Amino acid sequence: MRSNRVLVFRLLSLAYGTMLTVLLLVPNPGALFGLPPSGFQPRWGVHFTFFVGITFLVLGSRFFRRSATALALLVGYAIVIESLQVLVPLRTVELKDYAENLGGIVVGTLLWLAARDLGARFSSKTA
Repeated sequence: MRSNRVLVFRLLSLAYGTMLTVLLLVPNPGALFGLPPSGFQPRWGVHFTFFVGITFLVLGSRFFRRSATALALLVGYAIVIESLQVLVPLRTVELKDYAENLGGIVVGTLLWLAARDLGARFSSKTA
């Protein structure tokens, strides 16, 4: 049962990571959903939400034996992906987005730890 859960987390994290990379590196991500260029102008919370999700999925996937390795790679990804936006037309690099990316990693980690502890408590009570 546990290996199935890990496999699901791995597949979801790969799919979500691919989607996130595409959305953060195309000139107009709204166009991928059929929105006009001016129809999708998020200002706050989008990067934060994306990085909460990817962090939760990567930690749940157990790709790495140590969570610290996964977190270090996520921080590197967050910094690199935002920095690469300088090369994409219509995209800008913003300090706010760096902060949202890193804040999302922190909150995603806390959510994963809470979910893991809750799952351990639940499974010990049912065993």
